[in-house]
Amino acid sequence: MSNTADYYDHPVLNNQVFINTPAMRDLEEVIHQWIWHGIPGGMVIGDSRMGKSWAARSLEHNLYSRAKVNIPSNYISIGDRDQPTIATVFKRLCHSVNLRVTTRSTADMLCDSYLNYVKDRVVKAGCPHYVLIVDEAQLLLTRQFNAFMEIFNELDKDRGLVTLHIIFVFSRPECQSLLEKIRCKSYTKIRARFLTQKYEFRGITTASQVKYCLSQYDRLCFPKNGPTYTEYFLPEQYKEGWRLACLAKELWQCFLNYKLSLKLDAWAMQYFISAVNALLCDYLPQLGVENLSQEKIQECIALSGIEWVE
Repeated sequence: MSNTADYYDHPVLNNQVFINTPAMRDLEEVIHQWIWHGIPGGMVIGDSRMGKSWAARSLEHNLYSRAKVNIPSNYISIGDRDQPTIATVFKRLCHSVNLRVTTRSTADMLCDSYLNYVKDRVVKAGCPHYVLIVDEAQLLLTRQFNAFMEIFNELDKDRGLVTLHIIFVFSRPECQSLLEKIRCKSYTKIRARFLTQKYEFRGITTASQVKYCLSQYDRLCFPKNGPTYTEYFLPEQYKEGWRLACLAKELWQCFLNYKLSLKLDAWAMQYFISAVNALLCDYLPQLGVENLSQEKIQECIALSGIEWVE
């Protein structure tokens, strides 16, 4: 904490804490199975604030082939538009990889640009697979799925050069009406191509998972070669051997009160991270680890906004 600028750069203070979670680890394993088994697509579905987008973005740099070669991939997030079209999907794809888009760019031109980009990435990577991760897919219109079908079909003409896999990430319950429409016969090709595989993404569901997440605060460092997150805020306690993971059971017990009263299936990552950050940078330094009570832990959980979950 050498100066104010350095202090407020800390991930815990600027809401940039990025930890690997059991759900992310399981998702990564499932996606690898889909890729290695030649499955062209699948869907990841979960409630809001569970950490799906977080997990989807992390996939972009953590996928590899059976031969342990990094698989080139591309993450996009679908936005809400006044006039959602197939062309807007192609624009989003091109923007996501910094391809030039002008007012004169037609859907065909945009599609061709993206296809050439994908082929080039695959050749440079020395890997035949390419993964496209489409986040907030519940915002798509049914006809916009044709854009992804076109890209798949065009790449499929060069069989052996590129094997495309498209992962759609949906938020529940917003996705329900869209998925109902896609069950119609007119969308059989899209459903059969991309939506036969399904992974349910959940937040934290056990005390052991809480401990797994807390232990990363005890290992992750800021700056890179500096103290761990826990040590940064509690240097004396850390030096004496205390670790944030020691609070796993207490945090889980306090969360269970909210779980029952709010009828929650899991502890959403957004609320978990907010509660832990408040605990680490404010409550524990002020109270001391020996004076932390269940009431104070519950205050941290309440501060995360979990009581506003519908």
